[in-house]
Amino acid sequence: MAHATVQRVTAFVPLEADPEVELDAARRRAAAGDRCWLQWLQDYVSGGAVIVRVTVVVEALVGGVSRQLRMRMPPAWLEFTLDLPLIEAQIQEMVTATVARMGADLPGGGPLGMDGMYVHVELGQGLVDRIRDGSTTETISRPPG
Repeated sequence: MAHATVQRVTAFVPLEADPEVELDAARRRAAAGDRCWLQWLQDYVSGGAVIVRVTVVVEALVGGVSRQLRMRMPPAWLEFTLDLPLIEAQIQEMVTATVARMGADLPGGGPLGMDGMYVHVELGQGLVDRIRDGSTTETISRPPG
């Protein structure tokens, strides 16, 4: 079994291009009484949350051969702040858990250990613009009710 060593992890993080599907699912959960989803919706409407789509790229050395794995994650909700390191920390936490599971796609399979490795985060232009503009609000559709 070839041993895999993670060389680099990059997360590409644009705003979700079409958040309506995710918003509709959150509205259904909130309407069913889930207070956490109600809070996420309220935060989204007030500009305190964003929905992103993270693509993770892992560069690993497997048995001396360089390999690259790419995974597009489901939409994710983040607490929005104008403090870039806090946004990056949320993404790094999410990606670290995902990378461990991605090892199954490598020859020999098995979890990938990151051993405290840094996740390089590249924010999409829409998210960068919101941070740069100091904007915690945007035009969005409000949940019913």
